[in-house]
Amino acid sequence: MTPEERALVETWGRDVKEPMRLAVALTRDPGSDRIRDFCSTLNVLVPMVKIDKADPADDQIPFIRIQKQIAYKGVPQGRELIVFLNALIGIEIQEIQKKLPDAGLFEKIQIPGVLKIYISTQCPFCPQAVSALCALARRSEKIRVEIIDGEMFAERARLDHVRSVPTVILDDQFRWTGSISIAEIIDMMISRDPSQAGAPALRSIIEAGDAAGLAHMMARSNKVYPAFIELLIHPKWPVRLGAMAAFEYLEEISPDLADETRFALLPRFGPADDGVKGDIAHLLGGSRHPEVKSCLISVMTGDYSQDVREAAREALASVHI
Repeated sequence: MTPEERALVETWGRDVKEPMRLAVALTRDPGSDRIRDFCSTLNVLVPMVKIDKADPADDQIPFIRIQKQIAYKGVPQGRELIVFLNALIGIEIQEIQKKLPDAGLFEKIQIPGVLKIYISTQCPFCPQAVSALCALARRSEKIRVEIIDGEMFAERARLDHVRSVPTVILDDQFRWTGSISIAEIIDMMISRDPSQAGAPALRSIIEAGDAAGLAHMMARSNKVYPAFIELLIHPKWPVRLGAMAAFEYLEEISPDLADETRFALLPRFGPADDGVKGDIAHLLGGSRHPEVKSCLISVMTGDYSQDVREAAREALASVHI
C-alpha cells in the first residue's frame, strides 16, 4: 500500500468496532503473494479485521471473499480501495441506492446468477459499477459477484474476451461494457431461460441445499439442462454428489428426463477419470436405453479399474431391458 492508502485504511478502521472476517483463497497463481500481502497489511492496520482461509474456486484464481456472495479477485488499490472497504461493511452511496429496483423484483429471479465484473484499478468508471453490483448481491441470495482485476489476471480476461473495462458478464453468456444498467441486468436475470444457465448457477442451487428445487425446475421445463450434465461429471466429488442428489429427485418426478440424462452421459464416460467413470456407471443403472446396456456390458468386461467394473456390474443389474 502507498502511504495515502495506508492512511485511508487507518481512518476507515477507526469506525470498525466489532470483529469482521475475510476469507482468503490462495493458489499457485503468482497473484496470491500480492493478495496475501494486502490482507496481512489490512490486518495490521485494522486488527479488528480477521483473516480466514477459504478453498480456491475451480478457476484457481486467488481471491478475497468480503461477503458470502462477493469475491474480490485482485488487490484493492487506488480508486478501488474505498469501494472494497465500504463493501466490506455494507456501506452504499445514495446515488447507488436510487438506482436499485424495488425489493419485490429480486423475488422474481428464478435461478442464481454469477455476475463477473472485470475492472482496472485506474478506471474512473469501475468503482461505481462495482458498488452497484455489490449492492445487488446484498439484496438477493441468488446473486453472486466476482470482481476481477483484468490487468492482474490478464489471461482470464483474454479467455473471457474482455477488451475494455468495466465489463460485466452474466453466467458467461450476457455482457455489458462501459455504462452498466442495473435495471437491464436484473431484467435479464429474471427473463433468461433456466435451461441455458451455466454450471456455476446450477451449482449455487445445489450448494444452497435445494437439489430438489433444481430437479423440479428441469421437470417443469421438460428439459435436461446441459450445465446439469457438467455438474454430474465435475472433477470435485462434493459437486458430483450434490448433482447426483438432484438426479435422484429427478428420477422420482420425471423418469423420462432421468433416462435422457443417462443417455447424455454416455459420450462423457470415455474421457472421464476413474472416479467420475464409477459415478457415471452408477447413474446409468435403471436405464431403458439399449445403448446404455451395451455400454455397461463393455465396461464390465473391459480394461477398467476394479471399482469401475464393479459399478458397471451393479448398474447393469437394474437396467430395464
